[in-house]
Amino acid sequence: MVSTIPKSNPIIPVDGSSHDFGGGGSRPTPPSGEGSQHFFSRQIALLFFLATVTMLFGGMTSALLIRRAAPDWKPIFFPSLLWLNTGIILLSSVTLEMSRYALKRSQLGTYRFFVNFTTLLGIAFLVGQVMAWQQLAAHGIFLPTSPHSSFFYLLTG
Repeated sequence: MVSTIPKSNPIIPVDGSSHDFGGGGSRPTPPSGEGSQHFFSRQIALLFFLATVTMLFGGMTSALLIRRAAPDWKPIFFPSLLWLNTGIILLSSVTLEMSRYALKRSQLGTYRFFVNFTTLLGIAFLVGQVMAWQQLAAHGIFLPTSPHSSFFYLLTG
C-alpha cells in the first residue's frame, strides 16, 4: 500500500518555512486560500438568505396592509401570552449576543451559560407559541377562519 503526502499544505509549507500569522499576539489569521474563499461564500449565502427572508416578510406585510382595507376583514382575539412571547424572543436575542461577546473574549464558561440560556428561551418561545395557537383554537379561530386569522397564522408560523 502506497501512501502519498500532499505536496502543498496551506498551514505547513513544503519548503519548511513558517507562515507569519501576524497580529501581534492576537488571534492568528489563517493564510489566504481555499478556507477564506469558503468563508466568503458562506457570508454571501447568508446575505442572500437574509435578503430573501426580508423580502418575504416585506411582501407579506404589504399584503396584510392592503388586505386589511377589504370589507370582510374582521379583528381576531389576540392572546395576552403573545406579549410575553415577544419579550422572550427579544431577551433571547440579547442573551445570544452576550454569548457571542463572551466567545469573542474567550470566556468559555460564560459563553456556554448564555448559549444554554438562549436555547431555553427559544424552547420557551416555541411552547408559548403553541399555547397561543391553542388559545386561538379555543376561541374558534383557525387558519381558514378569516383573512385576519390566515395572516396571523402565516406570519407567526
